[in-house]
Amino acid sequence: MRILLAIVDLAGGSGTYCRLLAQALHRFHGDQFRVELLLMHDTSVVPTDRDTFAAIHILGRVVHENWRRLYEPLRDLLRLRRALRHIHADLVVTVGNYMNLLLPLAAPRRNIILTVHNALSRQMSTTRFGRLLGWMMHRRYRQRLVVAPSEGVIDDLRRHFAIGRTRVIPHGIDIDRVRAMALQPAESIPDAPYLLAVGRLAVQKDYPTMLRAYAAAVSRGLAEHLVILGDGPEKPAIEALLRQLGLGQRVHLLGHRDNPFPYMRQARGFVLSSIFEGFGLVLLEAMALGVPCISTDCPSGPAEILRDGQDGILVPVGDIGKLADAMLRLTSDQALHDDLAARSLRRAEQLSLQRMAAAYRDLFLAELGAAP
Repeated sequence: MRILLAIVDLAGGSGTYCRLLAQALHRFHGDQFRVELLLMHDTSVVPTDRDTFAAIHILGRVVHENWRRLYEPLRDLLRLRRALRHIHADLVVTVGNYMNLLLPLAAPRRNIILTVHNALSRQMSTTRFGRLLGWMMHRRYRQRLVVAPSEGVIDDLRRHFAIGRTRVIPHGIDIDRVRAMALQPAESIPDAPYLLAVGRLAVQKDYPTMLRAYAAAVSRGLAEHLVILGDGPEKPAIEALLRQLGLGQRVHLLGHRDNPFPYMRQARGFVLSSIFEGFGLVLLEAMALGVPCISTDCPSGPAEILRDGQDGILVPVGDIGKLADAMLRLTSDQALHDDLAARSLRRAEQLSLQRMAAAYRDLFLAELGAAP
């Protein structure tokens, strides 16, 4: 059975999802599924992706976030239509808003499952052309089965986009792989103890709140440095804020790392300050290494991963004082740190790659009317 994953590129959390799903199906149900990949462009493809996917189809088009979005979708729609004539997949799984909107138009008779990985109402409020995209999603998403990694994302879809058929399948992680990669050498790891953040330098991640909270915690005695892995459009603003706060020697912007796990393994704690998430897979990755997590209680994954604060510390979105308090608590209370580290390991084991693979296997077979 041929499954085609369609996504703009493999950058960020959505790209991680594609890789994880392909690896999971190959490892646990490889006799049933051949997973291929369709990309708009290949700038984020790494050598190991050639082993992860049975085939990679690349359209060779960059998707822009500026005024070119007014005419590019029509061009890309035609390219998708031509490409899909030569890709004979039994089922197509689209990933991300761009593919969720375009691919059903390009191939209306194909078996297509849409996947959503963020709280869309929040995402639309922070993106260009958000109102237009929201209207289009309201029309398109209700006509297809939509899969999301958390109940919060599904609730958001039902409230704001009148979604009909839905399914929640939490992301899983390959714990053995994460732990093996965490043992690999890495550059620029600080000698001093540090807290870690991993994620795109984008508005969604709300790094200004994290940095202001970190500055407040430092003023109250926090000794740990802060390491941030990621690149993105907000980097100049973040660098300017660091200069303003006088944190240049304490905060390390190390850019994107293909393998963030050595940095996670050595971190004193992990911090996520997002305004919204779809799941927050990066939290689960840190937890698999026994790293205690602090996260904003944003819609809509962290509370489900951390089970309302049982397995990590949750703070309100945008609350600088509460986030600073959490940093100080985690780093100064060794008993709390050790308890959350143990809870993190147990929680990560519950959200395994094998469970994710089994859920998608059952879903795909049901959609195609095949016997298990």
